Amino acid sequence: MMDSIVITVSSTAILFSALAIITNSWLLFSIFVSQKLKKSSSLALFYAKFAVDIVFGFADLVTVFLMLSKLLSTSPGILDYYPNLYFYAVWSALTISNLRTFFVLTINFDRVFAVFFPLFYFKFRVKIANSVLILIPFLHIIVDNSVLWGFCEFELNISSGCITSICLGMSCYIKYLLALEVVAHSLIVSTSLLLAGKLFIWNNCKTGVKSKELERANQLALIDALIIFVFGVVPAVVMTIFPSLFERLGSILIVAKMSGNALESYLVYRALKREKVTTSTVKARSFLAAGATSTKQISD
Repeated sequence: MMDSIVITVSSTAILFSALAIITNSWLLFSIFVSQKLKKSSSLALFYAKFAVDIVFGFADLVTVFLMLSKLLSTSPGILDYYPNLYFYAVWSALTISNLRTFFVLTINFDRVFAVFFPLFYFKFRVKIANSVLILIPFLHIIVDNSVLWGFCEFELNISSGCITSICLGMSCYIKYLLALEVVAHSLIVSTSLLLAGKLFIWNNCKTGVKSKELERANQLALIDALIIFVFGVVPAVVMTIFPSLFERLGSILIVAKMSGNALESYLVYRALKREKVTTSTVKARSFLAAGATSTKQISD
């Protein structure tokens, strides 16, 4: 019974991982290749995160595929001959997952500074290249390795056919990971609530010219936060309260994250497409108004 549930969850995880890869790839293709969506330097961090989401999808796809191949195999397979391979797949997926989390955290803090300290932001932020901010989340990889190999004293000695975190010997690191997910995602949601409140005031109380670039970046950050809360915070809290679920149904976290990633990329695509349509409409109306004015002047 349990094997059939695990197989179902794993198959669903493969489906959503593939969907996340396709949707994020299409999003970047629409921005940089077909140019159906407007490219903006202010969204560089978001573009980098979309690329990380694609790599994340591939890492999860490989991890779940290895697990599923072992469950469905009736004869010795690749994990029986190369048991450490599963560890490398799981470790890569977890590392990229943390990388994605810190990308979103960096984006949110960047948005908070832009909204609440605009003078400071526009005076000093322009001096910091986007590439520098993109590199910051990668520094957390050093922390992850220090926790696994140092604090948790992990030893790479995987038993043949291992496909659970118990036999991987990563229980210590998994506890750290779940705690990190709750703390980091809570910070993301908290900063996003600040952004949401500021956006509400901006849209309903503020008069004068509003920055479309800033408003669009803030909206994308809020989409990120909503997806993370529903598909990241809630599953992580459940897994923290019921750790045995993670041991038996580890792929359920992948299902949650990948379905969230796919939905997020779709919502972002719609938001950016709507922005481009709105901009084109405004330009068209301005052109028609200018033409009407010129015609009137000629007739006069």
